[in-house]
Amino acid sequence: MAKRKQPAGSKFKPEYVAQARNYAELGATLSEMARLFGVCDKTVDTWLIAHPDFREAVKIGAEVADERVKQSLYHNAIGYSHPAVKIFCDPKTGRTKEVPYIEHHKPDTVAGIFWLKNRRPDEWRDVKAVEHSGTVKHKHVSELTDAELAEAIEKTERDLAAALVSATNGASAGRGGPAKGKKRAPRVH
Repeated sequence: MAKRKQPAGSKFKPEYVAQARNYAELGATLSEMARLFGVCDKTVDTWLIAHPDFREAVKIGAEVADERVKQSLYHNAIGYSHPAVKIFCDPKTGRTKEVPYIEHHKPDTVAGIFWLKNRRPDEWRDVKAVEHSGTVKHKHVSELTDAELAEAIEKTERDLAAALVSATNGASAGRGGPAKGKKRAPRVH
């Protein structure tokens, strides 16, 4: 008689609960856990649904890992010190000597910014919302008189010409004039 393939959920073993928590505390993802258990990702997803103790172990382990990362980020943001040991070797005798000292790490600006942007987004986000009050008066181009339309076209042409001159002069800045063989843009009056 042919051997029947067991359903994915039957591969679960009670000892996986403690192992899953340990893996999660070490920062393992669900896909990494699946590889460690020798199953596919879908099987781990099934276990999370079918075994509440497994799901809770993964959740608690992930919270422990997240807290450890949060503490590390905080310490990097403010700077920290810790005991360390330097090992010296006497080249003549070959004997080693351990010298304890305190190692200092300066604050990391990027970690501080990241911390503040996430903890105080209203004060530290890159883009701030600005509320405007009042009204803006505008006319659709079809509502403009011939004189208003001519004035708008002239202003646009002046602005474009000024931008072109500025860009051309800016590109040759520091070289004493336009690039060799190039002529300056004509001045617009």
